[in-house]
Amino acid sequence: MSIRKTVTNLWQMARFLGTRARLQALARVRPDRHPQALLEVWLTPISRGRPSGPVSHWHWSGEERVALYDEGKGPTVLLVHGWEGSARDMCELASAFARTGYRALRVDLPAHGASTGRWTTLAHWARTIRDVTDRAANGELAAIVGHSLGTAACLLAVRDGMKANCAVLLAPPREPRSYFTELSRALGVPDERRDDAMRLLEEMVGPIDEFDSRVVARRVNSPGLVIHDRGDRQVPYEHGQGIADAWPGAELVTIEGLGHRRMLTNPDVIGRVIGFVDAQRYTSPARASRA
Repeated sequence: MSIRKTVTNLWQMARFLGTRARLQALARVRPDRHPQALLEVWLTPISRGRPSGPVSHWHWSGEERVALYDEGKGPTVLLVHGWEGSARDMCELASAFARTGYRALRVDLPAHGASTGRWTTLAHWARTIRDVTDRAANGELAAIVGHSLGTAACLLAVRDGMKANCAVLLAPPREPRSYFTELSRALGVPDERRDDAMRLLEEMVGPIDEFDSRVVARRVNSPGLVIHDRGDRQVPYEHGQGIADAWPGAELVTIEGLGHRRMLTNPDVIGRVIGFVDAQRYTSPARASRA
């Protein structure tokens, strides 16, 4: 591990421990404010991800200024990073798509990378993806490729009417409720306080169970590919398996030995993703003309 990575990890751990101590103190002296404070922790990334280099375009999505990175020419493929990631995570995939005749468009989602915002929600991410597609790709994509939590935003965007010839999900999480539960327990938050914060979140975005990717996938008609590592320690393999089972006609590819992130740079995985997108592009004249 590099010195820079070690320092980053130590800094993030220190911030996490500081947040835990602050929440525990707040629970004692201002319990009425604890749920709102916990909600802010849930929605605020500790890291914004790695810098992605020069920005190609800027777009506004609501009140946030969103950074886009453009590479190649041809049908547009939108590449979407995960929580506490950035567009840089998708660099190798973007370069591979550009070399094979696609326009690879990467985005720093709100509160990540070079984009503005301090906190964000999954619903906000999905709206941003639709906005970017409308403004930077004339409303249609040859494919959308997401990683980790970004896959949930991709599915929501497609369900809500964004046109994509196909979708690829890399290590997708099943639903947000379990994430909030695990994080709250790590922070030492009692279940009743977590439930209070969950109610505040639902007032903001709607019923949390509607964001379960299995529920969303049942309403997605675009062809889908799900790739998940059986030994993924961050998002269990069963999450991707469940999403693929719920998605009509989706294909599940099981990999081993790459974990949660290394798949993004693995030549075999990248080749499988591009092969799937190519196959969907040329499956029918209608799809080929749309792309």
